[in-house]
Amino acid sequence: MLFQSDYWLACNYAEKVETILDFLDTDEGIKTLVIIERGIGGIANATGTILESLKNDLVPCVEFISGNQIKSYKGQESHHRKTIYVYSSIDDALATMKTMQPILAIFA
Repeated sequence: MLFQSDYWLACNYAEKVETILDFLDTDEGIKTLVIIERGIGGIANATGTILESLKNDLVPCVEFISGNQIKSYKGQESHHRKTIYVYSSIDDALATMKTMQPILAIFA
């Protein structure tokens, strides 16, 4: 069972940006974020748009995985890497969540 402190919920664009920035600013031990975002269309979703807008200011290197598409963003610190997975439903994300034990964000 998830408790409220175990996930982030973002309802508007500003909250989504803040969620991604919070994840990227966490210590190096937290490396994986799974985002549940309804209506995703590959890289062209809110998460992809946000990462594109932040790409020149990233500290960690970020690998962005949405569906069968992967995009890498080079950060200022090449040894500091993070991965963001985006799924359209929790059912699709379960396998990744079980193996990676990531932070979870729900984009409503």
